[in-house]
Amino acid sequence: MQREQLVAGKCLYNLKTGENYKILYLDWPENVIYAVELGKTIAYPVALTAGKVLEADMEVRNDEMEVRDVSMASPKQREELESRWALIRAFVLDEPTCYQKKVRSTFAAETAKREECTVYRINQMLYRYWSGGKRKEALLPDLERRGGKGKTKQGAVGRKYKYDSQKEIHRITEDDLKNIREAVNKTYNRHQKYSFVDGYYELLKKYRKKGKDELEDTYPTKNQFSYHARRMISALERYGIRTYNKDIKGHVGSSEGEARGPGDKYQVDATIGDVYLVSASDPTKVIGRPVIYSVADVFSRTIVGIHVGLNAPSWAEARIALFNAFTDKVEYCRYYGITIQDGDWPCKGVPHTVLADNGEFNSAKSDELVMGLGVSIENAPPWRADLKGIVEQSFRQLNLPTKPVMPGAVIKPNRTRGDENYKLSAKLTLYEYTQILIYTVLARNADMMQRQPITSQDYIEAGIPPIPNEIWKWGMENRTGCLTVKTKEELWIGLLPRVQGVIQKQGIRYKKVCFVCDTAVKQRWFDREGGRISERCTLILNPNDMMSCYVVLPAGRLERAVRASATENAYIHWTKYDMDYYINQENAAQRLGEQAKNQRRLDYNQKIEAIINQAEARSKEAISKTRAKRAVTGKEIRSNRREEQAKVIAFPEAAVEGALDDQKEIQEPQMDRQQEKKEAKTLNEKLKKLMEEDELE
Repeated sequence: MQREQLVAGKCLYNLKTGENYKILYLDWPENVIYAVELGKTIAYPVALTAGKVLEADMEVRNDEMEVRDVSMASPKQREELESRWALIRAFVLDEPTCYQKKVRSTFAAETAKREECTVYRINQMLYRYWSGGKRKEALLPDLERRGGKGKTKQGAVGRKYKYDSQKEIHRITEDDLKNIREAVNKTYNRHQKYSFVDGYYELLKKYRKKGKDELEDTYPTKNQFSYHARRMISALERYGIRTYNKDIKGHVGSSEGEARGPGDKYQVDATIGDVYLVSASDPTKVIGRPVIYSVADVFSRTIVGIHVGLNAPSWAEARIALFNAFTDKVEYCRYYGITIQDGDWPCKGVPHTVLADNGEFNSAKSDELVMGLGVSIENAPPWRADLKGIVEQSFRQLNLPTKPVMPGAVIKPNRTRGDENYKLSAKLTLYEYTQILIYTVLARNADMMQRQPITSQDYIEAGIPPIPNEIWKWGMENRTGCLTVKTKEELWIGLLPRVQGVIQKQGIRYKKVCFVCDTAVKQRWFDREGGRISERCTLILNPNDMMSCYVVLPAGRLERAVRASATENAYIHWTKYDMDYYINQENAAQRLGEQAKNQRRLDYNQKIEAIINQAEARSKEAISKTRAKRAVTGKEIRSNRREEQAKVIAFPEAAVEGALDDQKEIQEPQMDRQQEKKEAKTLNEKLKKLMEEDELE
């Protein structure tokens, strides 16, 4: 310790004993330091040898004393302050004489006798003055500490009964306090459904007369129970740890101090969109509500990326939202038919940290993001949406402008009787809803915020308006080093999902579309001879843009592939989710029609078999009657063919009648055989006559 460190008003802390002394006066000619010990009810100044203090195991510290504002004191407090100061003013200003024990004792005794008070009270005033830094304000009385606030009063009975003055007032005892605590813990602290009234009636169960259902003569009143019960309630037990941390516990922190510049920290979260959508292939089919991912920058409050899908929140969906946040937005908006400039949505690059909830980012798959792109992942505790307030608020800001005008929007989550069915008014497809969301994000990033985010005093002094895009641009110029630039191939590898495509003659097919790359054309993958038909290859696909993808070549290289001419004009603006929905609907229709198809085929087969069986029976019967061999030579077949043709051409009525007779025989196998023989005989006679006429001609 150096001599220059010893200054009046500083504290000497003994590292061995833990004693703390405030330096009152330095008498260097006498080599004496006057000090008083702190943390006591009352103490007296002591004289310390300066040399021993410098050599002792002590250190100099600042005094963290309480500073009080006299202007906020009541008139009574100020009056008592002036009275106390008048008693000791002349004595304490006489330094260092006032620190001597005999002088101090004489002053305390004489003043106490004159003021008719105790010596202890005078010494207490002196101690308050010296321990308070020799400041007049230290003598200010602590009226707020009087009365024993928060302490249990013994013997207090309160006011008498207004309408029954003869009734004895119940005095609260330790047993009563125990009963009150048990009643509170059993009801109010147990669950939100209980109130103080329930707790009071639970308490009255303890004050029944033995063997009877009547109450005792005296018992705690409702006011007495309420007074003591309020000191025993526990919000943590009543509401649970989740609700307590989220809605009741005070939050003194803020997200504003967590970021040094743009890209230092992103917040990401997902929610269910408040709108019902329809299928792109069939507008009559409602496909439900979409899942919206939003990524927000903490420093500038800019929404840096979005993703709209139909799958439940998962790592596969979250990384698509991150891919959108990390890449250029001009190309992304162009796919949705929206033309923007770089300055309209300037957010691109890989951030330093991503803050998410304890869900999809708390997985082994998210380690790919850390290892591949160098992004640090932070997960908020469960049920603590307040720790991601910026991105949570972004959902509300995106909802407010569009919800009243969108068809199919969910205005009230819980419909009542007579309310509109939002599903029936659904009109928008996933592609159209994403367009609306993009326009909303562009407007939100360019609008003036209602409150200036105090993330940096520098941009406020620079006159930057509280507009997210403007704060982002200023931060990129003055707070660099937070964002990392990655190539497009690195982002595709690190974030987008891999799927398996099949090589066919039309191209590399995935679901309903085909892709073509230069390497596949040069190496003739699509040739039937010497090609790679039916082989599989890995594709890296952006589910929101099915117009192109990346093909993973055997050496691990990536090559961009575009839509093949076979499917170039098909499924335009269809996302992977639209295609999945269409394929599922198609498969479902096939499964539903499979039973009808099988039943129809079974019925036709039975009819065909009946026709064949009858033909076989007729042929067998004819051969058995004539006992002649069937003519099989070419000449005989041609002659028979001419006869049959003549029969059909010359006598169509007979042919029709014969066909009808055959059908009738199928339906009624027990038909009269005699009638059949007569008709056959008549038909043969007509044929013979016809042939004779042909020969004469």
